[in-house]
Amino acid sequence: MRGLAATLLLVAVGVCGCGISAQQRQQLFLERAQIKEREKLASTPGMFAGNGCYIPWRTPNPRNPNGKPLTVLEARAAVGIVQVSGNASVVNLKTVTALIYKNNAPEFRLRADTVTGDEGAMTVSARGAVVFESTKVPPDLQVTADRATWSRATHLLTADGNVKAIKRQPHGPEIVRTGSHMVYNTKNGELSY
Repeated sequence: MRGLAATLLLVAVGVCGCGISAQQRQQLFLERAQIKEREKLASTPGMFAGNGCYIPWRTPNPRNPNGKPLTVLEARAAVGIVQVSGNASVVNLKTVTALIYKNNAPEFRLRADTVTGDEGAMTVSARGAVVFESTKVPPDLQVTADRATWSRATHLLTADGNVKAIKRQPHGPEIVRTGSHMVYNTKNGELSY
């Protein structure tokens, strides 16, 4: 009798899924698939993946090469994948907030759905609900766009797709521009459309 009850219990658990709903089973299936994908990526040489990522980008200080490195960017993301090749790395992040530094102090804030940073090319590319703004309160510059790329080498932020730029003057009117393309020089503050 006990053997029959145990068998019926095992069949009920197998068919009903331990009392979890179909939605919960689907969520578990997706989580397991994501874990397998991360494990696959993590087993690839030079590849790292994870959730709740913090990625700092630092470079040697040209004035003091043996001293503390300068911070270029600090990013926090819900999900991240880092691929290292030689001395350079490519970082792919999802649901991102980042700080871009100037003279080793946070100067700009970047938010986007996805961000790709290429250390070798010295670029950061953002896509989806991009917001780029100064860290001043209130921000003296705010740019929103569908996509944007910032080049550390040229100091240019190039924004494309539904671009809106708001530049607040210290003692003057607020300048608002909209368009499909805009370039902002992070070194000298010039905007061009």
